[in-house]
Amino acid sequence: MNAREDRTPPPEAWARQERARLAARGGDPAPAGVDAADLAIARALRAPPPVELPADFAAALAHRAGLAPAVRDPDARLAGAGVAALLALLGLAALAVAAFPLAGLADALSATAARLPLGWIAALGGCVLLSWAMERLLPPAVGPARAL
Repeated sequence: MNAREDRTPPPEAWARQERARLAARGGDPAPAGVDAADLAIARALRAPPPVELPADFAAALAHRAGLAPAVRDPDARLAGAGVAALLALLGLAALAVAAFPLAGLADALSATAARLPLGWIAALGGCVLLSWAMERLLPPAVGPARAL
C-alpha cells in the first residue's frame, strides 16, 4: 500500500476530533481550542437523522436480507388441521389393530368395504386430483407467479 492509499488521519487530527466529540457531548456552545468544522461534524453525528424511517422499515429490511418470517398462508391452517385429522385417524386405526385380533380384521374389512359407497369415494378422489392438477398447471389469476 502506498502513501496515497493510506487514508488514516494523523494523530493530531484524531485528537482534534476527539476534543470536538467531547465538547459536543458536554453541550458547550463555543469551546476553546476546538475546530468549528470538527465541532459541527460531532454535533451532527450526535443528532438523530432528520428523515424519519417508515413504520415497516425493519420488516422491509429483514425481507430484503432474506430474514423475514414466513408469511402466514391462509391455507396453511387448513392443511395443518388436515394433517392433524389424518394423524388422529392413524392413531385410531392403530388402536383398532391393537384391540382386535388380526384374524378377525380381514372379516371386518370385507364387511365394511361392502357397505362403502365406492362411487362417491372415487368422485371425491377425482375432484381432489383435478383440483391439485389445475393448481399446478394453471398460472395464478392474481398475485406473483408461483413455481410449478
